[in-house]
Amino acid sequence: DFIQFSTNEDLLKTIESMDFNKFSFIQEVQLKHNPEKYFLLFIAPFIEKEYKNKIELFVILYDISEKKQIEKENREKEQMLLHQSKLASIGESLSALAHQWRQPLNSLSLMIQFIQQLSELNQLNKENLKEVLDEALQQINFLSHTIDDFRNFFRVDQEKKDFSVKEEIVSLLKILQIQLENHNIKIKISGDDFYVYGFPNLFKHALLNILNNSKDAILDRQKEEKDFAGIISINLDANKHSIKICDNGGGIKEEILPKIFQPYVSTKKVEGTGLGLYLTYIIINKMNAN
Repeated sequence: DFIQFSTNEDLLKTIESMDFNKFSFIQEVQLKHNPEKYFLLFIAPFIEKEYKNKIELFVILYDISEKKQIEKENREKEQMLLHQSKLASIGESLSALAHQWRQPLNSLSLMIQFIQQLSELNQLNKENLKEVLDEALQQINFLSHTIDDFRNFFRVDQEKKDFSVKEEIVSLLKILQIQLENHNIKIKISGDDFYVYGFPNLFKHALLNILNNSKDAILDRQKEEKDFAGIISINLDANKHSIKICDNGGGIKEEILPKIFQPYVSTKKVEGTGLGLYLTYIIINKMNAN
């Protein structure tokens, strides 16, 4: 009634490799007629005294169906939360994209008006037309590169790979830089680069969650102090393979710290979901980091 071994040969090899004095854990098994029922299968083979050439098996089945169901529900919940986090990241990133595009679009608009005015005054010549068009092409290239940065940010990582921590941080900051500057926030990167094995885009999503928390803390402080200059520092330690992120937004209250990575815990004065650091914790765990 159980799915145990694909062939009799596999079964015989397993029996031959067993210590006859101990129970051996074989594998997880399912009921054929009810796949939701899971068991741990333990077997202790022994030789019948009356029939010395006959091997019998003493079997223990330990029901883990409830545990497997909880694991399934937790996986579904985790996927849902990751999906919510991605939607939130899209919203944040579209806001950053708007900041990135506003200045080049304004510049292009002014160039078009300038060409139109020169034409109306009959002062448009090849020289000043070329100068304006060259500048316009530079702005268009900037917009194109910005789109590539955003497309790469939302690309789904198919497999783990070695990547440069500093390169991924710089790539993310290209998206956020203008938005942060508009809020009078500067980011400083120090330390030596190092490589890690994992998912580059998941890493950037985790970093984005942390930087957004720093930005929001600084914005809260700027409401109380108008000309407050925000600073976010990112320090890389190649020896310890660690990343330290600090800001001058005021810190986290001590009573909140023990549950900061729990879902739906938020310290923000502005509206927050309380999922950012929880999902960051999940992502970092997926990369076997801490």
